[in-house]
Amino acid sequence: MGNWKYKLEDEGKQLRKLIDEDDATLETVIAAYNQMIACLKFLKLKLIERDKIDLSYEIDCMIEDYELARPEDTDARNYYEEEDIFNFNLRGFYDFCDDNRVWIGL
Repeated sequence: MGNWKYKLEDEGKQLRKLIDEDDATLETVIAAYNQMIACLKFLKLKLIERDKIDLSYEIDCMIEDYELARPEDTDARNYYEEEDIFNFNLRGFYDFCDDNRVWIGL
């Protein structure tokens, strides 16, 4: 295993806690999206100069995608459809973190 370049310790712990909830609801999905966005914003603040050029735009695009994908109305949505969309976005988030050596706290 390589060295991690960045760490999302507390932010990552909060995200994992939301993902691991046994009784997940649409509110949980919304909270997890909010936490992924918070992780990305925090990561953007930690970027070293040479990574700012390469990663800032990609992070901004991911934040915008997650804001658009995040359910707004919990009454009119199907949890299972939203969960599938969330899981797709979560895989993208994890892949981004792995590719850029970002450790997500446990």
